[in-house]
Amino acid sequence: MNPWDPERAAPHPAGQDDGCPAVVFDVDDTLVDFSGATRDALASWLTSLGVDGSERAYALWRQAEKRHFASYTEGLISFAEQRRRRCADFCAALGLPEPADTDAWYAGYLECFAPALRLFDDVLPTLDLLAARGVTLAALSNSSSAHQDEKLRRFGVRDRFRALVCVDDVGGRGKPHPAIFHAACQALNLPPGRVIYVGDVLDTDARAATGAGLRGVWLDRSASADPPSDVPVLHRLDQVCHLLDQKGPRA
Repeated sequence: MNPWDPERAAPHPAGQDDGCPAVVFDVDDTLVDFSGATRDALASWLTSLGVDGSERAYALWRQAEKRHFASYTEGLISFAEQRRRRCADFCAALGLPEPADTDAWYAGYLECFAPALRLFDDVLPTLDLLAARGVTLAALSNSSSAHQDEKLRRFGVRDRFRALVCVDDVGGRGKPHPAIFHAACQALNLPPGRVIYVGDVLDTDARAATGAGLRGVWLDRSASADPPSDVPVLHRLDQVCHLLDQKGPRA
C-alpha cells in the first residue's frame, strides 16, 4: 500500500510558510523523456544505415547502455568511453560489423536523438507551481554535468535549478551511492531530511535517496507496478506539490 496518497493530501493554506524543503529532481525519464527519445532515435539512425530498428534492437541497446553506464557511474571509465563500449557491444549483439570509428557512429545516433528529446508535459507547470511556493529546486543525475547542463539549457529550464549535481561532481560516485545525494544537499545548504528527491527508478532513485536520509519519492508515470510500502509514489510530476503538505522527517 502506498504510504502517501497525493489525491487525499490537504490543500496548502494560502500564505502559510511551513518552511517547506527543497525538491531535487532526477533528469532523464523524470524531467525529459529519455526512453522515448532513445527508442525513436535508434530506429531512425538504424534505418538510415539500412538496418531494422526493431524492438529487439532497442532492447539490446538499453542492455548495453545499462552495462557500460554502470561502469561510468562507478568511476571506472569516462563518459566518452562508456559510449564507445556501448556502441561496440550493441553492434556485436545485433550482428553488425564494429564501426571503424565508434565516436563517429555515436555522433550519428546523437543527431537523431537531439531532436527527439522532449520535456514531459507536466514539467513546466510543476516548476511554476513550486516556484510560486518559494521552493528551492535542484537537479541530480548519473550522467555528466556538461551533458546534462546543455540538455537543461536547451529546454530553457537550467536557471530554474539552484544546483545541478552529477557523477563527475562527486568523483564518480553515482546513484545509488549516498555521496551524490549528500552532495546535492550540501549544494543547497540543507540537511538531507529537509530535501525531497524525485526520480523514476524505484531502487536507484527513491529507495537510495531514502537510504541517504532524504525523502525519496518514486515517479511511476505508467503506474506499472503495485505501489511499494516504503516510499511515496507519484504518477504525475505535479503531485509533488501535494507531498510538500505532508509531514516528513525533519533534521
